[in-house]
Amino acid sequence: MREYFILKNFRKVEVDNFPNFNIEVEIYDKDIYGEVFKIKPINDLNYLLEVDRIDYSKKLQYNMAIENSHFKIKVKKVNGIDPYDINITTNNLISKIIDINFNLDEKKYLFKILDENMQLEKLIENLSIEDKKSNILEIKYQDTIPSRAYKVVSNITNSFIDFQLKDRDKEYNRNLGIVNTYIKDISKDIDGQIKKIEKFQTNNIIAVNIDSQELVNSIYTKKQNLEKILLRISEVDNFINALKHGTLSSVLLTNVGIDIMPIQKLLDNYISIDSSIRGLELQKLNIDKSVTSNPLIRSFIKELKSKRDLLYTLLTDFTEEHPQVIKQKEEIEALVNKINKNIYVNLNKLRDEKRVITSTILTNISMLKRNLLKNVSLLKDEIKKEEKILNSIPPSKIASDTLNKKFKFNERIYTALLNRKIDIEIDKSSLIANTKILEDAYIPEKRDKPKVGLILIVSAIVGFIMGIFIIFFREFLNRKIRDISDIERVTDIPICGTIPKTNSVSELKGCLIDIKTNIALNSPKLSSRVIQITSIKDDEYSMDRATISIICHRS
Repeated sequence: MREYFILKNFRKVEVDNFPNFNIEVEIYDKDIYGEVFKIKPINDLNYLLEVDRIDYSKKLQYNMAIENSHFKIKVKKVNGIDPYDINITTNNLISKIIDINFNLDEKKYLFKILDENMQLEKLIENLSIEDKKSNILEIKYQDTIPSRAYKVVSNITNSFIDFQLKDRDKEYNRNLGIVNTYIKDISKDIDGQIKKIEKFQTNNIIAVNIDSQELVNSIYTKKQNLEKILLRISEVDNFINALKHGTLSSVLLTNVGIDIMPIQKLLDNYISIDSSIRGLELQKLNIDKSVTSNPLIRSFIKELKSKRDLLYTLLTDFTEEHPQVIKQKEEIEALVNKINKNIYVNLNKLRDEKRVITSTILTNISMLKRNLLKNVSLLKDEIKKEEKILNSIPPSKIASDTLNKKFKFNERIYTALLNRKIDIEIDKSSLIANTKILEDAYIPEKRDKPKVGLILIVSAIVGFIMGIFIIFFREFLNRKIRDISDIERVTDIPICGTIPKTNSVSELKGCLIDIKTNIALNSPKLSSRVIQITSIKDDEYSMDRATISIICHRS
């Protein structure tokens, strides 16, 4: 893939191709991929070729192949429209004015070659696929060349449809082939069974009204139930033996389908008591740490810990014979005996409760076992009766029922396969109907990027905000004196008056009289005789200053 550019009016403009040149290039050096080749025409016979990466710049002839270690190139000049003569459309008003009135650049033709990885990266970067609705995809591709974007979208769409149809059609054909093979085999079996049934009915006369196949199925079902019950009895025995040895495992019972809900509360109590016993036994081995869940014993152990901490504190200040140390040891020993006694009492109580619950569980399980044994006896009697009836049926009846059963079974399979075949054919037809292009690729009337209008609006808003910020910032930093309030803010010196900028003599005289009066009134109150005369302009000087000076002198 190649990208073509021309330099026009200080900017690089991408074009679809160079109609006035036929360029043949072979790349030997992989680093050259993505680098710009510059062709600058010199005259009708020669051109200048430049490649910046390898510092290549050489004057070459048209229609002559040039080869080096990096590439091989041949540029032919053909009759075609020069891209510089094509009116390149733009939405930028300034660029339009430049294009119309100026031709500021010498002609340069630039192109670069992209390898597969570069093409793939560009495709992924500019391609967007959006799932608009169920089973509807919208494919968009952004490119500086509209015609190239149109080709990319069209090729992707057609390739996707071809792949979908080809892949799914192959899958449907494979499934149809498998179904057709099964249908053919089942059809042969059905035809053979029909012939066997007709032949059997011709050679045998059957007058027994008992359905031997149903009888066989009944015996088979009851034997399966008998095996399940025997398995349950075996697991019940295992449960009883484990419980007698102090181990409770109700998982075995639930795995074989025994309902343990009637004794679930007893089992939960057994587990809780057993856990408490183990906790007390561990606590008995080490009373320094709280292991049991018994709140009374836990409080005793907490008290024991605090008393031992107090003993350690006392031993740092006193000896073993000190009365307080001896008293503390006696209290600790008494508390230890109390804890051991509580553990012993609670253990005996819990063990008694465990024995009672164990006895109750065993009683319930034994009743369950008796019921299971009773069911075993009933099933064995029923199986014997049905086997006796089955043995009394003539073999010809059994054979006839077997043939009819197989025929009905194969008939159901045949019907299911036919329905599956119809479903596959419908799916195949709907795939072709649903996989289509709803709207062909098209080139938008307006470019997507850059959005000049949005950029101008945002720039205007940002410029307005920045202008206001600069104005307020300059106003904040401005310390110039511009009126009386600025003077009053920075000093406590009395202000005698101001002289306005006016051409009226009477107004000016009135201001000077006011100044004279203020000076005369304030002079006795002030120790200093200095009068400051200021102006907002650095170079301002007029007769007003001289007049004020005379007034000050006379005052």
